[in-house]
Amino acid sequence: MKVYVLQSIEGNIKDIKFALFEKNPSLLEKIHFSSYYGEIEKLISLHPGEEIILITGQIFPCNQTGTKLDETLEMRNSKIKVYLYSTMPEYSQFLDGYIKKPSNLCNTKDYNSIVNFILKLNLINT
Repeated sequence: MKVYVLQSIEGNIKDIKFALFEKNPSLLEKIHFSSYYGEIEKLISLHPGEEIILITGQIFPCNQTGTKLDETLEMRNSKIKVYLYSTMPEYSQFLDGYIKKPSNLCNTKDYNSIVNFILKLNLINT
């Protein structure tokens, strides 16, 4: 299983990594983090048919969104599961679920929802 975390703000990625490091440092080696929308599309296309978990934000530059990416990827790989980590979740029939992002994240640095979701994936033996 491959796990990708896509967030448009580099600072969020840094903070998510730090929060994960505090819970289980070895998980950082098993997850690919990126703020570049196109990089994730390319990486996922290199693994057709492989089980993939993508945790994505909603808003990206150039009018891209997490739900648009989700629809595109689902058409290419039926084994991909996409979870939207956002304060503004938008419905999409292609999404496999939502991870609640606190609306005051900038002030609280509360990444518990995404960290707990990743911990439940049980990546230790993958």
